[in-house]
Amino acid sequence: MGGHRIVLRASSGRWQLLAIVLCCVRAQPAATTAFRECNEQRAGAGATTALRQPLGRLLLALRGGDADGAGETDRKLGDRDHSTAHVQIENSVADAMADQMADEMADEGTDEEEESHNPVRDLIDEGCTAWDEENNFDLADKAFQQALALDPINPDALCSMGVLLTESGGDLKKAAEHFAKSIEHSPEHIDSLHYYGNLLYSQHDDNAAELMYKRAVQVIEKDGHDGLPSFVPVFDRKEDVHPLYVDTLCNHGALLERVRHDIDGAQALYDKALAFDPLHRSVLFNYGVLLEDARKDYAAAEAMYRKALEQVCLSRLTLHRHC
Repeated sequence: MGGHRIVLRASSGRWQLLAIVLCCVRAQPAATTAFRECNEQRAGAGATTALRQPLGRLLLALRGGDADGAGETDRKLGDRDHSTAHVQIENSVADAMADQMADEMADEGTDEEEESHNPVRDLIDEGCTAWDEENNFDLADKAFQQALALDPINPDALCSMGVLLTESGGDLKKAAEHFAKSIEHSPEHIDSLHYYGNLLYSQHDDNAAELMYKRAVQVIEKDGHDGLPSFVPVFDRKEDVHPLYVDTLCNHGALLERVRHDIDGAQALYDKALAFDPLHRSVLFNYGVLLEDARKDYAAAEAMYRKALEQVCLSRLTLHRHC
């Protein structure tokens, strides 16, 4: 969304899952931190989503045959909640720190250049900071409202307000109106297409959600091919693509798998996502579930789970979600 990103906190269910996994791999300090985060999330009002997949077989393998532990994990984590639009393992704080460092370096490189003042952009950034860093809904809402007062059809401001209302458990009807207005005036605004798809999916409007996901991917791939012959790969470098590309493929794949029961279609999207980003945790995790549940290929499923967990461990074993 033109450099805009809202980072939202992980739910208690996700922290609980991480804590269980950390215990299995004997990462006790990190597990303690995860359990603490789990309790803090449960004490607050923000825990609204849960991972959909049982990890019993994986935990059984990691624990060296602890069938009771595996069964308990299956019971706790086996509920596939269709109400959540995201079925992704959260991105890590390390990723967020890397992004922040990159942003700071870019800022240092432009300090000597004169940049035009953009009050709408400033207000959007102010709102994002209030939500990302302070979890302050009122300040974020005020900043986004002020941005929209200056520019009522600004797609970044409309999308930011939609995401804020959606993820804070606010007025979902208003959130949908903001996303729809953004898309009406900016039909190729990728973030609005992606997040509106998530909201529609959470409301069981699967046809409309799938349309949003397809449109988002089409826009991203069209942008990647602008001015290039059709035989040229869409993206030469990972950094050339919109950051929501793989997430959108992943969510669309999950919709096909869970709602359409289109296993071949879902697998094709997961393959496409992994061809672009072979280490994407969310895709690896969802692909593992597809292989386990639909293909009954338990060895391949475990391999996917292990790759996903390796990425979690490599990213300091702390989870976050980019939105």
